[in-house]
Amino acid sequence: MMRGRSREVKSRKVGIIIQSLWLGIFCLILITATLSLSGCNGGEGGSSGGSSSQDTAQGGNSGSGGEHSGGGGGSGGSSGGEANMGIPSVSIFSPSNNQTFNQGSPVSLSGWAADPEDGNLPGSSLIWRSSQDGQLGSGYFLTTTTLSAGDHTITLTAKDSSGNTQTASVQITITTGSSGQTLIPWEKTFNKLGDDSAFSVQQTKDGGYIVAGSTADSAIYGYVLKLNRMGAKEWDKLLSINNDGEAYSIQQTKDGGYIVGGSTDAEDGSRDFYIVKLKESGELEWEQTLAFEANCDEEVRSIQQTADDGYIAAGYMENYERGERDFYLVKLNKNGELEWQKTYDCSGGYEEAQSIQQTKDGGYIVAGYTYCYDFENLYGYIVKLSSNGQEEWSKILEGDGYTDIKSVRQTADGGYVAAGYTSNMDNLDYDCYVVKLNKFGDVVWERSFGRSDDEEAASVQEIVGSGYILAGYTLSSGTGGRDFYIVKLADSGLIVWEQTFGSAEDEEARSIAQTLDGGYIVAGTRFTAGGNGDFYLIKLESNGKLSTIGSP
Repeated sequence: MMRGRSREVKSRKVGIIIQSLWLGIFCLILITATLSLSGCNGGEGGSSGGSSSQDTAQGGNSGSGGEHSGGGGGSGGSSGGEANMGIPSVSIFSPSNNQTFNQGSPVSLSGWAADPEDGNLPGSSLIWRSSQDGQLGSGYFLTTTTLSAGDHTITLTAKDSSGNTQTASVQITITTGSSGQTLIPWEKTFNKLGDDSAFSVQQTKDGGYIVAGSTADSAIYGYVLKLNRMGAKEWDKLLSINNDGEAYSIQQTKDGGYIVGGSTDAEDGSRDFYIVKLKESGELEWEQTLAFEANCDEEVRSIQQTADDGYIAAGYMENYERGERDFYLVKLNKNGELEWQKTYDCSGGYEEAQSIQQTKDGGYIVAGYTYCYDFENLYGYIVKLSSNGQEEWSKILEGDGYTDIKSVRQTADGGYVAAGYTSNMDNLDYDCYVVKLNKFGDVVWERSFGRSDDEEAASVQEIVGSGYILAGYTLSSGTGGRDFYIVKLADSGLIVWEQTFGSAEDEEARSIAQTLDGGYIVAGTRFTAGGNGDFYLIKLESNGKLSTIGSP
C-alpha cells in the first residue's frame, strides 16, 4: 500500500474554513427518506465542507458504474426493517440472548427501529431499560458497566412521531463469581502458508477472538482465524483462493457470523472491493466484489455491520489515468446487495479512507489521509456523513506538519477520538498522534508523543471507565527493531502507562480492542529473520502487562 511519505515537502500551516450546508442536507435527507419508503432509489447532487463526491444508488449486486455529480451528490438510501400498521419495528443486535457477563465488565447494547411513516427512527427515540436497574439510557449504541448481579431482561422501546411504541428484549445474566470472563494473559504466533500479516481483531460473543489478515506462498490470500479465549485455533478460512487478495477488516455480526472486507484481483488486472459474509462456523454465506469504475483499483480498509442489518465499507478508489485516489464508500443491504456507493475527495487531492464507524445518529464517521494539491502536504482527513452518505462536515488535521489518521471511533460524549502518526519535518521522525474532536469536528485537544525514533499508532478505542487505549509500533524502545507499542491515555490525552512487546525481529501492532474482562487483545505481525511474517497476538491484563506475577 502506498503510504505517500514524501520527505521533500515542507510543513506549512493552512487555515481551513469548513461550512456545513445544514438546510440543504436536511432537505436531501427528507427527500431520500421519502423515496426509500416508497421503494425508490435516487440520486441528487450535493456536497459540503470543501470536498466533492461521486455517487450512485443501486438496488442489486453491482460490479461497477458511478456517475460524477460535479459538486454534489446524494443517493437514495433504503430504510431498514419492516413495520405493520404504523407500529415501529424494533431489533436488538447485542447483547445476545442468554449471554453472561462478569459484574463490572462492559455490556454493549445496540439496536435499531423504523416504521413506514418516519423511516429509521432517531436514536433519541430508542430507550433501553433493565428489569433490575431501570432505565439505562437511549440511542442506537450504549455501553454500561453498572448492571447489578443477577438475571436481567434488557428491553429496547421505540416510539415514533405519532406516539406508537414497540419493544424487543433479551435475557442476560450478570455474575459475581468465576463463571464469566476470567482475565488470563497469553502470547501467540500463527502461520498458514509462509508469509502472514494480521490487520484486524475482535473478541467474539463466546469469549474467543476473530482475526483477519493475509497469508501468502506463491500467491496472497485473505485469511480469517478463529481462536478460543486461551488463544488456541478453532478454525481458519482462506479467502479469494482464485485471485490474489487480502482481508483488512472483520467484525462479528448479530447472527454470530462475520463480515470481512478486503480486496481481490479483478479480470482486468486491477483490484476490487471484496466483501465476504461467513457463517459462525467459518463457512461461506456470500461474497461480493465491487468497483466504482472499470480499470481502477479499489480496496476495503474498514467494514462494519450497520443498525439496519446491512453493512458499510470504506477504503479507496484509484484511477491511474486521471491520477486520482479518493475515499470510496459502499453501503450494502443484509444480503450483500449494493444500496449506494460514493467517492469523496478534498479539492482534487489524493485520499484514502482507513477507518469507518456508524455513529449514534445513524450516520458515519470516516478517517484517513489526504494529499491535497492546495496544501502540498499529507494531512489527516476526517469526514462526518449522514445515514445516506451526504457530507455534514469535514476536518483537515495538520498535526506537526505531515499527518495520517489510521483509526477513528465515536466517544461516549458524542465526539470522536482519532489516532495515527505525525512527523516534524525538522527531525524527520514519526510520532504517535491522537486527537479528540467534539461532535461538530472541532479540536478539543491533540497530542503527539514519541522518543528518539519512529512511533506510529494504528488503532485507538475509548475504554470503559475513562481514557483511551491505542496500539502501534515503536522503534525507540523495546527489544530491538520495531516492537508492539501499547499506550493507555487519560481523558485529557496524557499518557497513563505504556508497554512494548517484541523480539529481536520487527513487530507491528495493527488492531486493539478492550475485552470483556477489562483487558486487551492486540493483533499485528511479527517479521521473521527471513523477511516473512507471522500473525502475532497478545492478550493483556488491564494494566497492559502479560502477567502481573512478580510485578511491583
